[in-house]
Amino acid sequence: MIPNYPVDGMEHWGIIIYDESKVVYDESKDPTFRRKEVASLVAHEITHQWFGNFITPSWWSDLWLKEGFASYFQEYFLDKIFEDWRSMDLFVTGTIHHTLHLDVGLMDSVTLNLDDHLYNIFGGEVYNKAPAILRMLHHAVGDKVFRKGIIKHFATKQYMAVTPDDLWSDIQSAKNEASWVPYMRDQNFGIKKVMDTWINQDRYPVLNVTINYETNEMAITQKCFHELIPADNKWWIPVSYTKQSFPDFSNTMPNKWLKPDETLRVQINTRGWIIVNLQQTVYCRVYYDTTNLERIIRYLNSEEYTKIHVLNRAQILDDAFAFVLENQLDGSVFMNLISYLGRERDYMPWRTMFRIITRNVRHFILPESGSLKSHILGILDKLLQHVGYEENPDDHDITKMLRLDAIYYACTIGHAECKRRAAIKLSEHLADPDTHKVPQWRQHWTYCFGLAVANRTTWDKMMELYQRTSDAKLLKNLNCAENPDIINNYLHILASNTTLFSNLYHTFTFNSILQNHARNDLVLDYILANFDNIKPRLVSTSITIKNIISNVFSNGQISKVDFI
Repeated sequence: MIPNYPVDGMEHWGIIIYDESKVVYDESKDPTFRRKEVASLVAHEITHQWFGNFITPSWWSDLWLKEGFASYFQEYFLDKIFEDWRSMDLFVTGTIHHTLHLDVGLMDSVTLNLDDHLYNIFGGEVYNKAPAILRMLHHAVGDKVFRKGIIKHFATKQYMAVTPDDLWSDIQSAKNEASWVPYMRDQNFGIKKVMDTWINQDRYPVLNVTINYETNEMAITQKCFHELIPADNKWWIPVSYTKQSFPDFSNTMPNKWLKPDETLRVQINTRGWIIVNLQQTVYCRVYYDTTNLERIIRYLNSEEYTKIHVLNRAQILDDAFAFVLENQLDGSVFMNLISYLGRERDYMPWRTMFRIITRNVRHFILPESGSLKSHILGILDKLLQHVGYEENPDDHDITKMLRLDAIYYACTIGHAECKRRAAIKLSEHLADPDTHKVPQWRQHWTYCFGLAVANRTTWDKMMELYQRTSDAKLLKNLNCAENPDIINNYLHILASNTTLFSNLYHTFTFNSILQNHARNDLVLDYILANFDNIKPRLVSTSITIKNIISNVFSNGQISKVDFI
């Protein structure tokens, strides 16, 4: 560790150099997830001693051979060492879910086309999608074969520059020796044949699962997600599934393989739900027929919902949201699905839901969102009643992360009790900062959401605190007040105190106020009436008008702007 190292860091064979600030965790100052971030970084760089140094990709187009493995094993190893952290579950609900939403036009194949990536090879394809595909391969061949193949790869390719075919050959060799697994003896199952469809094609498949309830037959087909993508992208897909009559989510090795241009047909008990892609091991989405999806939702809304694996609960939420965005699933079905979260106490499905809320946070501002907003606030309230607002010393890290996210998102979409609690914490802190310290990871919740419902007196105390400390975090939160009179006064202070606020701070805060408050008629009227006096010098009139129009939501408000 080197203090003030000019770059983030660099891994070399036998020595890893990093800026000290990147690898230090201070329990008294840092949020819980910072410890996990530091551990992941250290594990990633240590993994590069093998993937990247002991063996290295033969060319930049195969950069994923080192970065993909390092990104996968950093989570895999931490999952084995610190089981309470649930690193692989976080990887699925974080990295994989996020990547599936991006991989519809913003990402390319794992094997990079250097003509397109000459100056941007270190992207999501190698750090996010590649480890997701490696996780899929690991589950498809099983732990013994995967481990034996990697060991063979190191033994035969040490000190060499390697290609994907070298890797596939070594795992194929391990697979051919695996006589204990019946499907492994099928020589038509070739690692290279399968994996080339995953590393050389962009996007990912959707498994369409259709059940004939009269003949007890499940039919599975595939298509490329997102209709704008050509339909000729097809994959070799490992298919795992379980059924309500005998739910077993533990064995993630494939029951069957779906080949390109094939319909997979399986005889199965259709008396209850059937769930495909156990623990979301395959990098894909699953689209169920109406009856099966209704059965799954009904089961999730029962007391037995935990019999469905937590990663599949999260996947069902994320897939359903994606299909709503694609107009392939009715919003009312999604509303019925998320109702089950009133029972959910595990962080992983909630983490998926929090990401969904993030993507729709601007929608909640609109009056038309009333029913959805009320519905989500209702299920969030049940979660808050369970996790509470106060941290306990004995809480697991995952519980702390769940609580921190729950109070943030509840306040974000307007949970009254959540804001009231934040306001109490803020008042206590301002009255006696030494006794009522606010941890760094709770400062935004306390300052911003506390000020949201605070009176002018409390807001003035925060302004005085900023004047004494010049703490930029305080300045950023001062515009969180929801009282339009307070915001109008803030605009006046910003414009009239040029020595207290730099041009840069004035510009940043003014634009933030436009984003958060221009839709309020009282604030909008004040801005328009005092436009020339309060507009920052660094922002042009045309840009300011554009920002105002972007943040108002009625024709009447837009017509007011026309008079400038």
